[in-house]
Amino acid sequence: MDPIGFSSTTDSLIMEGWCFKEKARGIASMNLTTRVVSLLSVDIKSVTTLSRRLGDHDWIVVGHQSNTKGSKVELSDLRTKSIREFVSEHELAYMAHPWEPAVAFDLSGQRMAVATRNGVDVFDTETRQRVNRRVLTLPGSPFKLRPLIFAADSVGFVLATIDGIPHSDPSTKNDLHLIRISTEP
Repeated sequence: MDPIGFSSTTDSLIMEGWCFKEKARGIASMNLTTRVVSLLSVDIKSVTTLSRRLGDHDWIVVGHQSNTKGSKVELSDLRTKSIREFVSEHELAYMAHPWEPAVAFDLSGQRMAVATRNGVDVFDTETRQRVNRRVLTLPGSPFKLRPLIFAADSVGFVLATIDGIPHSDPSTKNDLHLIRISTEP
C-alpha cells in the first residue's frame, strides 16, 4: 500500500492500494503505535491526497474529471463513507502528475481551494458552494498554472507556481511565484 497522509488525529497513517490482510484494494489506516492495519473503504477510485480535517472528518480526494469545459473534484469522508462533489467551470491544474489535482484545505477544514488552469476556486466544504474565485491568468491566455506547492496557513492559502503568470520580461518565465488566496470572498 502507498501512504497518502496522516489521519487528522495524527495517530494513524492513511494508505491506498492493495491490502493483503483484507485481500482487497482500497483505503486503509495503520495505527502508528500498534502497527495494526484496518481497511477503511474498499475499491475507492484513484485516491490522490489526504486533506486536513473538518470537525472529526478526514477528507480524501477520490475522483476528479477535467476538460476545457470544466472540472469536478470528489471528496470522500472516511468516517461516514459519503462523497461530496465540487464543480467548477474551469479546467483543473495538476501538481507533478495528471492524477494529482492541486487541492488544498484551510486549517479549519471549512474551505477547500482548487487550482484551475487560470486561477483558484475556493469552496465551502459543507455547502459545496464557491465562495471565492481568484483569476491569475486571462481566459484564452497561453499561460497555464503549474503548481509546485499548494497549502494552507493561518492566513489562507498559498500557491507556489512557475509559469502561468503573464510576464513583461521573457527572462523571468520560469521564476517562482508565491500567491496568497483568501478563504473569504
